[in-house]
Amino acid sequence: EIYATIDDCDFIAINTEYTGRKESPGAHITAFDTPEIYYDRMKRNSSEFILIQVGLCAFWYDRSKNK
Repeated sequence: EIYATIDDCDFIAINTEYTGRKESPGAHITAFDTPEIYYDRMKRNSSEFILIQVGLCAFWYDRSKNK
C-alpha cells in the first residue's frame, strides 16, 4: 500500500526523528541554506544517532479544484 501511494502521488514529504542531534563543526543550520546544504548539515548533525521514527505524507494536486 505504501509503495502504491508513493507511485501514485504528486510529491511526498518525509520527516525523521533521531535519538539525538548535535551541531558538528561547520554544520550550523541557517534560514538561508539551500535544500541541498540543509540536508547535508542535518545529515552531519545526526549521523551519530539512531533513526527511531519516519513520517511520510503523500500529496496529490487536484486540478479541478486548483489545489
